[in-house]
Amino acid sequence: MNVASKRKILIFVLVLAIIGLGIFYWQQQKISESMREGVELVEEIFELTPDSEVVEENVESKSVVAAYVPAQVPTDPVPSTNGGRIPITREMIMNKVASGNTGALIDGDINTNWEMTNPWLKDYYTAVIDLTTSYKIDKIRFYQKDMWNNPGTIIVRSCRKKTAEEAKETSKENPLACTDLFTQKLEGRAHWVEKSVSTTNQYLEIHFTDLGKAWVSELELYGSRVGNVPPTTYASLMYPMMHDFIGYNAFNDNPVADLIPLGGHERDYANISWFTGGDVNPVDEKGFLKSDAVAFEPGVGGFRFDRFYGALRNAGISPFPVIKECLRGGFNAARESVCVPGYNNEGAGEDPYNPYSYRATADFFYQLAARYGSKTIPDQFLKLKAGQSRVSGLGYVKEIEVRNEPDMTWRSFQGWASPTMDAAMISAAYDGHLSSIGPRMGIKNADSNMKVSMGGIFSVQTAHGRPDLAMSRLKIFKLWWEVYRGGKPFMDIINVHHYVRSPSGDGQHGISPEDGKIKEFGKNLVDFSRRELGGMPVWVTEFGYDTHPTSNQGARAYGPYSIEEVQGMWLVRTFLELSAAGVQRASMYMFPDAGSQQQNYSTGGLVGTKDAGWPKKTSYYYQSTFHHFLQDTRFVREISTGSLVRNYEYKSAAGKTVNVLWMPTSSNQIIKYDAGGPGAVIELEKGSITGKRTEFKGGIIEVTEKPIFIAR
Repeated sequence: MNVASKRKILIFVLVLAIIGLGIFYWQQQKISESMREGVELVEEIFELTPDSEVVEENVESKSVVAAYVPAQVPTDPVPSTNGGRIPITREMIMNKVASGNTGALIDGDINTNWEMTNPWLKDYYTAVIDLTTSYKIDKIRFYQKDMWNNPGTIIVRSCRKKTAEEAKETSKENPLACTDLFTQKLEGRAHWVEKSVSTTNQYLEIHFTDLGKAWVSELELYGSRVGNVPPTTYASLMYPMMHDFIGYNAFNDNPVADLIPLGGHERDYANISWFTGGDVNPVDEKGFLKSDAVAFEPGVGGFRFDRFYGALRNAGISPFPVIKECLRGGFNAARESVCVPGYNNEGAGEDPYNPYSYRATADFFYQLAARYGSKTIPDQFLKLKAGQSRVSGLGYVKEIEVRNEPDMTWRSFQGWASPTMDAAMISAAYDGHLSSIGPRMGIKNADSNMKVSMGGIFSVQTAHGRPDLAMSRLKIFKLWWEVYRGGKPFMDIINVHHYVRSPSGDGQHGISPEDGKIKEFGKNLVDFSRRELGGMPVWVTEFGYDTHPTSNQGARAYGPYSIEEVQGMWLVRTFLELSAAGVQRASMYMFPDAGSQQQNYSTGGLVGTKDAGWPKKTSYYYQSTFHHFLQDTRFVREISTGSLVRNYEYKSAAGKTVNVLWMPTSSNQIIKYDAGGPGAVIELEKGSITGKRTEFKGGIIEVTEKPIFIAR
């Protein structure tokens, strides 16, 4: 080929390259324009301020800009088993007893167990595996522990969702229709067992009989996927205003003036008996409230609910009643704390899985929402005791919690309900189970704007940050309302309690929120909600630390810090971690001490007892200062510091920026850190609800384990 020909070919290649680059540049411009249009649309829909722009994740620095996180559609491929081992994750397992670690069944360790030690729960130890789509299962393999002294039985069933016709059943115990695959006696020495099966389904139910540890410590499934796995999507997330986020637990006789500096919401403990108690049974012969059953102002025992809730609302604080008991329809209601019909032979003939069994509770919640909600109810429908002001629609309350800690396994049926028992009761309290109990039953039938929270479920963890029991209960709830409510949820708020402490044994005590991985716990639950429940808000309505030195949930003095200082530091750091996790509300436990004794959760107050005159602890001033400086801001991002220093940034709509800096350790570590430009430094200080303020010229600052605030 001569030189002229080579030159022509070279020119031709260069022209093609230039054209290709032009097309690429044009495409990139169009993509950029589309992205800008998308952001503008999100801002228009959510009315975002300039401080809450949608900003991409900075992968290199790991700084997440997150005042608003848009919906996401991940593209992770779903693995195909092709007849091999079927992948099972912790999130696929539903724990129907709501006790113990069912994740131990699939963690790959034959030495871990699902503990089954409650004798009165021996008939309830059942796990459900949701494979997310249909699989043809050919083989089930499990590892049996030594069974010499305590033989048991495993029953494995293949399950599907019940049809609409099947769901008409009155007892709504199990939203799945199941067929036995095999029953295997567990006895003898430890060994692997293989069972050949032939079934195609999405769900498997694993039931254990008798009592002891989980006799099966590992479970494996083999087969092929035959169904399509729907794409995983994440609902959007808006971080809350910190005034709304920060709160506390209290009682209706606590001094409102002392509550105001602490946060924007008050979770208010209230027993049903405080509204309906006394010498007269409030339930009639048909199991509904009598026409003169309820007292609000004053309540039974002289409680002033109207006055308390009204004062909080007028001060810009949202009261959030948690009703700790329930009424039982169809039988004597003297034991109002017992919610499961049939306990101690009370309520014989009532089915704990039937929403109708909770008709008296549904009736009460209608009355509560009528009184404090935003809708005026005709007087003829108010069931008030004599001497009560006959009013409704006071507008004091916007959210109500149905029962407290329904998973209290340590109190047997006086405090515990299985997830499907709990579902039946919440459905009744929510809207009278789709109004099937009656047109004036449940919260939503009194005020459709009122938000309903599930009862906060209890959790104590050491350091793994996995909300397994919460996610399990929520998956069962979702399955229940898909089958028995036609897909209509019976709740608006996810509610959990979370305490972190050292492993059990001598010297057990509370640990810092970072050591307890509380941010990971919150984020895992928020992500689960965004993925599975459309972004239903997550509230953590109990956490905290005692100040008694021998409490298992107590803070611990160390270095220069007293036990009260550590309590205050760890509370503030817990609020910070949960805000960064995307939790919408956090309520510390609690405003006053319940006592002065060593007993767990007795000395976790921000102030002392009522009898002692509510003396303020160091933590009272720390939380007040924290709320004071962040109340008009939202969490924006965690800034990478290149060290152990935590740097969380918060911004207000008016342009104020607050950076919170601290060391996430508990060993008196101190580091010098370049905090950037000038501002005002606010330090937490006992005796001041606004802290100690000094001017900061910028540059190096000393960061300790006590958070400091830099306002600009």
